[in-house]
Amino acid sequence: MSQLSPLAAALAAANEDSLTALANKGLYKRACKDTEGMTVDYFESGGQAAVDIGGERCMIRTPLESSICTCPSRTVCRHILGAILLLKKALPEDAVPVQEQPSPAPMPEPEPEPEPEPEPDLLTAAELTAVHENASAALALLGGLLARGIVRADSSAADELELAAVRAHAAKMAEAERRLRALSGWLHAAAARKASFDAEAFTRSLSECTALLCALQGESITRELLGSFRSSYEAYPGNLVLLPIGHRDVTEGEYRGQVYYFLNTDIGSSPRILTYSDLRPAFYGSERKRPPATVIWGLSAPLSRMMKTKMTLKDAGVSGEKISGSNVTSVIATSKAVLDCPQLRWAVISDYRELAYTAERERNCLIHIHELSEYGFDRYEQVFRMRIKDLEGRSVTAEVKYRAGKEKFIETLERLCAKVSGKNDSCTMLASVRLIEGRVMPEPIELYDFISPMGWHSFTPPRRLDRKEAPCASRLLKLLSEVEDAAVKVVRSGLGSVNACPAELLTAADNTGLETLAALGRDFFGAADAYRHDISAGGLPALIKLSELMKYIGLARNKLAVISAVYNMEEE
Repeated sequence: MSQLSPLAAALAAANEDSLTALANKGLYKRACKDTEGMTVDYFESGGQAAVDIGGERCMIRTPLESSICTCPSRTVCRHILGAILLLKKALPEDAVPVQEQPSPAPMPEPEPEPEPEPEPDLLTAAELTAVHENASAALALLGGLLARGIVRADSSAADELELAAVRAHAAKMAEAERRLRALSGWLHAAAARKASFDAEAFTRSLSECTALLCALQGESITRELLGSFRSSYEAYPGNLVLLPIGHRDVTEGEYRGQVYYFLNTDIGSSPRILTYSDLRPAFYGSERKRPPATVIWGLSAPLSRMMKTKMTLKDAGVSGEKISGSNVTSVIATSKAVLDCPQLRWAVISDYRELAYTAERERNCLIHIHELSEYGFDRYEQVFRMRIKDLEGRSVTAEVKYRAGKEKFIETLERLCAKVSGKNDSCTMLASVRLIEGRVMPEPIELYDFISPMGWHSFTPPRRLDRKEAPCASRLLKLLSEVEDAAVKVVRSGLGSVNACPAELLTAADNTGLETLAALGRDFFGAADAYRHDISAGGLPALIKLSELMKYIGLARNKLAVISAVYNMEEE
């Protein structure tokens, strides 16, 4: 770029203040972050420069505010700001703004005294005592629960955990309160013999709660470890444009209500799918009517009536995939929602390997179904299954478990599946994706048969799959699951029952290089066996060993699951 051109002069003169004035400070910071470490390829013609950035093409010209971008934004967007920053980096080092006068040197100011480093936000002695007492009392409850087992748990066990959660709330132990309430909810489901009760999920929740309560018995506890009662939301830079793409009813567990799903139309954003949860705590043992839906963002109607309307939010707050319902946020523009649009097609995943790599980071995904090979409802397992394939023939199985209130949704799925079965590029699915036992398991939320075929979304795996390590990963995952199943049996029956140590499994763990798994397993099953001969120590020692074992199993499973999932979808 010629140093003497008007565009070069405008770029050289651009600084943080002038670029912030073109848009806003949030967009400027976002553009700076997006362009860190990037270089620019551009071509100059007719006094303007064309720059490709973030999947868009920007035409940068003078004055800079007249620059244009191919994205839907009608104002100066982050792509334009990023292109300006990249072009500014490409200028020669001696480039100076035209007719720019040097500013006078500022008067020297006395150097301020260095500020002391902030100390950790530790608890006071009184607060620490309250936390210790509540953590110890809660651990004693959990130890007694493990000793008796789920099948022999007292009818009051769930209520006792609920009271422990109330005491945790009074001691400002927010995270402990959440985990204790979750355990109480699981016990209520177990006592009512509900199909939704999952012994494995309960065991994991029990172990995680134990680990937290043990940490809260330390001498140096920060308020950060206690957690916060409200989710912390970050201000979204600029306006947030939401395209509603689906919703689901939540009727099981400790909350009831609706979850709404939106596509963030900013193509460069992550995560692309955001949710708002309008949930209320469920009242156990009662059939109270669901409370009316709340009205948020200054709307004149609840969200359930706005799911065909595209909305632009000002001052939005976002925490991961969640959108805040704060009254600070307001809807400043609305229009008719059109789902068959470029922004949605860009977000659709067409290579199922990407599901395995992103499942832990982004639970909610849009999935392109190239072929629906089979579908149907399993009356024995009460599960509706869909076998779907991508363009390369990789297959995964999507499942919807039957629950109260799911009848109409399953009927709709069956009707749509019958319509698109056997057709290529048949439909698109919004799903919640999880990795279970080394397999990608999407749970459908919405199914669309009117989205045009897409070809923009591409994916390159971060590492090449070694065909030799994939079967090994599957075998190790199976071994982890078998050890976990043995631990779950102890949680079900209690420490007082005869629970044989799975010696063969632990020996196999030693032989396959999982020595830590074998050692932790022997510690836990040994503690369980010791309780049957001497109950004076209670169930707490075995509970702590269980927590350590389950933590290791979780970490090992996360490392192996992706490799196994990619291997399984290519082999089936």
